[in-house]
Amino acid sequence: MRLRICLALAAVLAGTAGAQAAVTYGAVVNKFGALRRNTGAVSVALPVIGEYQVTFAPDVSACTIVVTRASGNEFKGVDNKPGFLSAAVSVDDPHVVLVEGRDLRRALHNYAFHLLVAC
Repeated sequence: MRLRICLALAAVLAGTAGAQAAVTYGAVVNKFGALRRNTGAVSVALPVIGEYQVTFAPDVSACTIVVTRASGNEFKGVDNKPGFLSAAVSVDDPHVVLVEGRDLRRALHNYAFHLLVAC
């Protein structure tokens, strides 16, 4: 019985030995597109109102993307207007995450946000 348990444990450990550890990247961006804090983020661009481009050094196309609005106390001049954000990896560049902010009338709007990329 002990031999079976040891063999089963060895098989489990051998299967996980080659697995890579999860990596997490992040960015905190104000509503003007300035990168305030980051882990792995290289730059942020705000080419038009409400559309941010956050560039990361590694390819993030196979990662999970989460975005949320930043708190009003974190940045001076934060707009507390109700709205929402969405994020996705760019189809043109696997290093870029596109973040879009919209108000309740669906008009593009600038919002401060936290971006989490888990790979």
